[in-house]
Amino acid sequence: MFVVVLPLSACTAAAQERVAPDDPSERFGTPHPDAPEGFEQYAFMIGDFTCDVAYKEFRDGAWIPGAEGTARWTARYVMNGRAILDDFVDDWGQAVNVRTYDEESGTWSIHYIRERPEEAALLEARWTDGQMVMVTEKETPGGFKYTERVAFTPAGPGRYLWTQEVVYSPENVIEIARIDCELVPATGGQAR
Repeated sequence: MFVVVLPLSACTAAAQERVAPDDPSERFGTPHPDAPEGFEQYAFMIGDFTCDVAYKEFRDGAWIPGAEGTARWTARYVMNGRAILDDFVDDWGQAVNVRTYDEESGTWSIHYIRERPEEAALLEARWTDGQMVMVTEKETPGGFKYTERVAFTPAGPGRYLWTQEVVYSPENVIEIARIDCELVPATGGQAR
């Protein structure tokens, strides 16, 4: 019987190398060579981003004092470059999404899981007027029905905005959350 003993520093260095390689394509992956046209629609969010987060009142859209902070949003290609996995962490918890593209319908299916409040959903998104848009019909625990509109908007190289709105009617739309993300330069990513 042979036993190999490695210094702890060698194991730690090897683990760190696997977690954060220098080559962004290794860290964040690449789209599959046969990915359909349209798969690049979420490319703007590939990489490691720091974000400013702010929330507003649900009913009137007034900024909530103390409901602002920072977040980290990291996205990478997974499943041999056929899907995108993104991980969002802020002061209030974590959310994870797996995004897959359906070439036939031109839509994205998004499997969404959030830590607090605990929530899981299957969402659909479509590229519309320069934004990735998700529209969902929702209901509060008290029975109030409303439409929620979430949009990702590329805002220049290495930057994007995420907004959440409550749509009471076409004339009455209130923004209730805004996340402004900027690519962390040292990490690489798409910077589109």
